[in-house]
Amino acid sequence: MPIEKDTHSYVGASSCDRFFNCSGYVALAEQHNPPHTSSKYAAEGTVAHSLGEKALVALDFKVAESFIGEVIEEEGYKIKVTEEMTDAVKVYYDVVTKDMETYPQGMLSVEQQFNLKDVDSDARGTNDASLIIPFEKIIIYDYKHGVNNPYYAKDNKQLMYYALGAIQKTFGIEEVELVIVQPRCYSGVTRHTISIDELMVFKKALKLAIKNTRKKNPVFKTGSWCKWCPVAAMCNQSKNELVDMFSKTTTEPTLISTSLMEEVLDKETTLLDFIKLVKVKALEHLEKGGQLLRHKLVRKRASRKWKDEAVIERVFASSLQDELYIKKIKSPAQLEKLVGKKEVSEYTVIPEMGVTIAHKSDKRAEVISNVDFEIVTNKKMKCEA
Repeated sequence: MPIEKDTHSYVGASSCDRFFNCSGYVALAEQHNPPHTSSKYAAEGTVAHSLGEKALVALDFKVAESFIGEVIEEEGYKIKVTEEMTDAVKVYYDVVTKDMETYPQGMLSVEQQFNLKDVDSDARGTNDASLIIPFEKIIIYDYKHGVNNPYYAKDNKQLMYYALGAIQKTFGIEEVELVIVQPRCYSGVTRHTISIDELMVFKKALKLAIKNTRKKNPVFKTGSWCKWCPVAAMCNQSKNELVDMFSKTTTEPTLISTSLMEEVLDKETTLLDFIKLVKVKALEHLEKGGQLLRHKLVRKRASRKWKDEAVIERVFASSLQDELYIKKIKSPAQLEKLVGKKEVSEYTVIPEMGVTIAHKSDKRAEVISNVDFEIVTNKKMKCEA
């Protein structure tokens, strides 16, 4: 079920946001030629994409649901297809098929690979899905299975990149509608329409961005695009900024200015991902027989499990009866499938989960604390031990 996207291209559509902001990443990646690595979350996303592809090609979501319970090996991970996964993919499927009902003359394309040779020989990608409405518009869809990092259709470079690939075989199109479906994140479904003229402006910007990656001294810049960067662990820019940040915190460890708070929060993702990448490299080193002075390989901790649950039922069911089993009521989404959304809605509630910190660009409404406090800007604040 694997889907390959932008294979061996550091300026492919899925890397668009990264090389637009950090042109130096391409040269660094070409220098080190890092092996393709993935995570369990990325593997889950790939499986979910594949389910969506199969359902849209067949125009029957039962095709995707037929995989529930199966374990699929993807990128070295064993991913179990659950109802939660298919529920999320169903949102994507419904968005696309509803548009098909709105535009019955539309022509659907799924997982279409393309190459923008007039932009650059390495400019290529694979579009999740697109719907061409002749002499009117084209709708570009991108499914995101992730939970924690919201994506939005407006000003989305990756979607505009896909749009350039999709319109190559069309004519008479007046506008492009960009759609991101991210059902497991609060961003949900977002849509944004641009004109063909706006898309051509982006095309020029794309050519320039790729050209900048070929410069002798490209620019290195850290930011949200560092997440999943294949050479983040080798990036001196990222290392130097993190060292500088730590040096500020250790000068007076009990005093942190609001400006430093902002800097640390801005670098949170980069810092955590950098640590993860170093751990991956260290694990590879140790697994190949290498040694570290203060760290070693050990077996992961594991809990006991039954050798065969059927045997346990035969041995204990008669004496323990219902005490042998744990009963759990279905989730709202699962019960809706049985009785309908209207029947369930009055019994559901979205619990208050407290507050967390997010960047100002986050679409969620800001929560203003009702606790009296003094606002201190760029002044040092005492931290409680």
